Amino acid sequence: MPGRDPSSIGTGIRLIFLEFSNCSSRHSQQDIVISVNQKKSDTDSFVPTRPITGWIAVLLVFVQIPASVFPWLPVQMSSEALASDVAVKTSWAQCISDGCAARDAGDFVEAETQFLEAVKVAERDGLNMRLSSSLEELGLAYLYHRKLLAAEKTLLRAVALTDKVPETTVLASKLSTLGQIYMEEERYNEAETSLLRAITIFDRAPLRVIDPVSTMILLGDCYRRDHKLDESLSILRHALALVKEGKKISSFEGMNCHTQLVETYAAQKNFPQAEEIATTMTLSKSPEERISGFSLLTRLLTRQKHLEKALVVAQRALEEWRQAPRSNSPLSQAAWELAHGFAARADEVNEEAAVSIAKTIDCHSPVDAYWLGCLGDQFLSHQKLNKAELRYKESFALYQQIGVVEPPLLKFLENYAFILRVRKRYDEAAKINQRAQVVRKELATLGK
Repeated sequence: MPGRDPSSIGTGIRLIFLEFSNCSSRHSQQDIVISVNQKKSDTDSFVPTRPITGWIAVLLVFVQIPASVFPWLPVQMSSEALASDVAVKTSWAQCISDGCAARDAGDFVEAETQFLEAVKVAERDGLNMRLSSSLEELGLAYLYHRKLLAAEKTLLRAVALTDKVPETTVLASKLSTLGQIYMEEERYNEAETSLLRAITIFDRAPLRVIDPVSTMILLGDCYRRDHKLDESLSILRHALALVKEGKKISSFEGMNCHTQLVETYAAQKNFPQAEEIATTMTLSKSPEERISGFSLLTRLLTRQKHLEKALVVAQRALEEWRQAPRSNSPLSQAAWELAHGFAARADEVNEEAAVSIAKTIDCHSPVDAYWLGCLGDQFLSHQKLNKAELRYKESFALYQQIGVVEPPLLKFLENYAFILRVRKRYDEAAKINQRAQVVRKELATLGK
């Protein structure tokens, strides 16, 4: 186990168990803080999260230890000191809980504020393990906000704090998150190293409290992005075997594993195998997995030029999505992909369907801003300038609202300016070009 927090020792040892509501990462993981904030693994990737209904409970267990054994321990703790100690823990826990809730709601500014406050509380009271957990949560908020450089620096600090103690699943969790950040920075060798080390630690843990499945899925995704398709299939098949035999692994992890397998088989152009898995997903009891399955099938059929079949499957996906709750991120992700697929078909009926789906989604995140820009790209490719301009305008406005700067924004702005020039609206085009120049400089500063 990691070293104890000095403040956690009074007349005995206090074990604090906290389970935070609405606290999930790009892996969709439920956070469980066990004495030193061990984080339970799951999915992420980057794809998307699910709301978790939970509770916060604080259990204090006192085990009497003779002062002669540890003379540096205080013999007594006053009721006032104990109350203050509990208040510090409660304040820290509330910041973490509020930050997770804000992050899952897409309010990344508020999430960063809460996690920064949690960092300050932990730093002030010398709680190193709490500090490393706070930094990990802050790093995830930065990642979802597409502040990749800040996310990397924050996670490196969290890993450095945790790496001072013997390797545990606490360290493995942070290495997994760091690997996810490296993936988004397209630094695949470093991502693979970090994820492999995390998996090794998970496997060596004496008690399999945390399964390595979510990290294995991330590694499979990383291998695919790095064009190592055989390695991707190998690790994903292993992960799927664990999903099928494990009773504690969430169905969400199973859906993500299936999704990555479909993507890898498609990258190999093994479309029959990819379609078989996607079809299996459409039969799931989970609405998220059914919609993702239909969405994947639509893309697979479109890639093979089977447009009529793709349209039929897309209609099924749309029917499923309209009946599903709107609050779950995977549903919104699938809906965006579906809207993108409709827009790609270049006729009025499908284009209107794409816009209809886009308007139904409650836009509030960088993912939403990105997909709006992607719709603009589709309309522009079909020379639908009115629709393309509107989508780019909405995308730009959302990027400004949430304060995110990322490479796709630069491309969307350049395309937006191109449309304005074609329409001889030169003053407006000049303003958008100026903004594009600002974004280009910001990206260079951030190293993106």
